[in-house]
Amino acid sequence: MILKIKDKENQSDINIQTVNDLFKLKMLHEDIVKLQQLLLNEINIILDQEDKLDSESRGEIVELDYKTKEFWRQQVDFMLKKVGRPLMSKEIIDSCPMNPGHRRQCMSILSNVLAELCKKGVIRKFKIEGEKGYNYALPHMIMKKAD
Repeated sequence: MILKIKDKENQSDINIQTVNDLFKLKMLHEDIVKLQQLLLNEINIILDQEDKLDSESRGEIVELDYKTKEFWRQQVDFMLKKVGRPLMSKEIIDSCPMNPGHRRQCMSILSNVLAELCKKGVIRKFKIEGEKGYNYALPHMIMKKAD
């Protein structure tokens, strides 16, 4: 991925003579930004995995508390960044291996957290025709509708 970024950066050293050249340069820079975001997401995932392995190798038991709002705030952010597309609340809750008896209570907590994050503007919710429920996404994932 780093090689792709360097290659795109090398391609961006073009001499701008026409509007078409300017458009090509803009598209190259957008590709570079997207590749850098993907690289950062992959690095974050690897670091999270290493932290978990380190704590397990030290003998620490990693116990996740599904009943806290803070856990679900982190989980929503992590899953949206990891997957890179809008998710439904069902998909977010399915990402955590939990006791089926706790699922109903966790769904209630997750709903409250999603409403709170939407109100703060951290995430956006939207409806897709023909589907039940809402989809949740980070603000940069949503394209605005043309009038």
